[in-house]
Amino acid sequence: MVKGIMKGGSSTSRIIDLTEGACLDDDLLLDDEVLHQLEIRGFSADLTLSEAKRALAEWDEQFSSQNIRQHYQAGRWSDVQQLVDYRLKVFPTENESHLHRIRAHYMARNWLQCIEGCHGLLKFEENNITAFRFIARSSKNLGNVDVAMEYYNQIMELSPTDEDSHVALIRMYYNKKSHDKVRQIAWDLIKLNPTIRDAHLFVVRSSMELGDHPSSLTSLQALLEIDSDDIEAVVEMGRVRFMLNQPEKARIFLERAMALKPGERRAQRTLSLVYDRLKEWDLALDLFIKECEIDPTMFTNWEKRINILYRMNREDDAKACLDHLFVLMGDTMETYLMAFLISTSFYWSEADSLHEKATNRWGGNIEFHTSITSHSLDVGDFTKALIHLQDGLRIKSDWPDLLALQVRMNAMLEATDTPIEEVEKSIISGVNLLQSECAIRYLSEATSQVKVRTPRATNLRVAMISSSLGRGGAERQVVSCLAGLVNQDSIGKLDLFCYNFDNTEGRLQTYVPEVEDIGIPIHQFGQRYDWNEKYSEHLHLLAPWKQYFDQLPPRILREVESLFLAFKINKPDIVHAWQDQTNVNVALAALMAGVPGIVMFARSLRPDGKTMLHIRNRPYLRHSYHHLLKHPRLLLCHNSYAGAQSYAEWLNEDANRFPVIHNGVDFSSIEEASKGVDLTETLNEIGITTDAKIIGSVLRFV
Repeated sequence: MVKGIMKGGSSTSRIIDLTEGACLDDDLLLDDEVLHQLEIRGFSADLTLSEAKRALAEWDEQFSSQNIRQHYQAGRWSDVQQLVDYRLKVFPTENESHLHRIRAHYMARNWLQCIEGCHGLLKFEENNITAFRFIARSSKNLGNVDVAMEYYNQIMELSPTDEDSHVALIRMYYNKKSHDKVRQIAWDLIKLNPTIRDAHLFVVRSSMELGDHPSSLTSLQALLEIDSDDIEAVVEMGRVRFMLNQPEKARIFLERAMALKPGERRAQRTLSLVYDRLKEWDLALDLFIKECEIDPTMFTNWEKRINILYRMNREDDAKACLDHLFVLMGDTMETYLMAFLISTSFYWSEADSLHEKATNRWGGNIEFHTSITSHSLDVGDFTKALIHLQDGLRIKSDWPDLLALQVRMNAMLEATDTPIEEVEKSIISGVNLLQSECAIRYLSEATSQVKVRTPRATNLRVAMISSSLGRGGAERQVVSCLAGLVNQDSIGKLDLFCYNFDNTEGRLQTYVPEVEDIGIPIHQFGQRYDWNEKYSEHLHLLAPWKQYFDQLPPRILREVESLFLAFKINKPDIVHAWQDQTNVNVALAALMAGVPGIVMFARSLRPDGKTMLHIRNRPYLRHSYHHLLKHPRLLLCHNSYAGAQSYAEWLNEDANRFPVIHNGVDFSSIEEASKGVDLTETLNEIGITTDAKIIGSVLRFV
């Protein structure tokens, strides 16, 4: 009895006549090649030739490339892997089988086996791009991004026009926040294929992250030429136009986006801000209300809605938002927390009663204290954070979330060199200590180590700084001051710096023509993405200040950083700033740059005497002035004794410390502008006689 092993482990039996005189059938004789083919397929050699041929044919049918393809197309990944494993024993260098193994493992999410299969293929095809690609993809899925990027880069070296590798690298660099690299690769891909959507989209996204909004426009226009109804391109064009301070153009695209896709959240949110900027407050309010109804748990939705109600002089409606909040969220702890946070943010007296009610009901709930602590740290309120952190830890000293917040708070305090004792003092005094105040104090103190430059004896350099050149009272004073200084023999160079001289997209007039007539150069630093890069030493100059810059609020940082570089390179002898926020930013930058003379010109009324919104957005002003005025070379000037007294009371300083420079009147310019104008007829129409004395003024009450 001889047994032959067939595929799948089956066996057959037959009787062979071995008696004397009998002869063997030729069918039993197998040549070397057939024996080899049987061996590599796992069959026994004890077969007749016809049996061997039949076994080989059946094996070739079962493990054929066609059968493997059919299983692959049907999504039977484990079957594909098993069939390929058998086939590769016979055909170890067959490219198609290796690729089916790689793809089947990938589709089954067997990332490690997929990578192993790729390396198997690379043993005999060392530059196989598909193997590189699946190693890259699987490595990324395993979280090995650097390995993935290495293999994608190898693909691009072998095939510079490979679009998939470009797009994959773009996405990974974007996730790493390497936005310059994103744009570089995306622009390379656009050169290869100007119609590839992902490349244009990531140019837009990275440019917006970098603040280089103008660079987004070319790609957005290309996307809209490819498909004028590309909703993402339409939305992003609206957002970019808004960021470029072009609200009218932004409105066109965002309203179109809302027509293409009603309720599109990004378009709706930005359009509400556009309406706000254009002072179409009823339209803005409608959208803000929708945002509150969509997500009542988001603090900023209520903040924007209430802000606009204040601008509309509807304080009662602003406070009624608390009622709407309770309607939307119900009588829950989360609702009380949100109502308390809103009331505190807007300095409403309702905050005390809300806090008392919430504490009575949930004061023993550790989540209550955790939530307030977390939000307080988010907004940089050290005092409120410490109060609820301590209350929560008294309830449960090992509560993980609170302990994590304690670590976070300690890190924030350490980053601004603020001892915990300062926060404890603020609890006793009842005056909250803010992270932004600590950051400004930290930087102000550090500038005391900067060597002050000696001013020039002649040909002084003066830098004037105003946030804008809109036709307001402070801006008019700036222009008058420039006109007076330009002809002074002691001044050799005079420059004007503006964050943005026109924030109305040309809808309202500015003082730009008057400044140009005077002949003073205007440097608009807030609208230039590449402002820092124009100074070749900017990285070297900024590096020592990084630990301080990292703590500043973004808008303050943007101005301080830009102005510091300008002052450091241009070396003005005197800088002259106008109005509170600009005063703080300029003073910090000038102290860092060692400017000898620093003049700050204040308003006629202390900041907290203006609207609630004015001081709410700048709660750090009072402490900032306190810290800055410790530097003896800083002057805080006013145009009236009333203004000096107002600031003195606010800052608890002696009013005599503040120089007063009264406003002047340029009668010659008034007379020049009045030539050829006869008001007699107009005066008669409103009943004013020619011998009447007229007192006129254009003013506002705050």
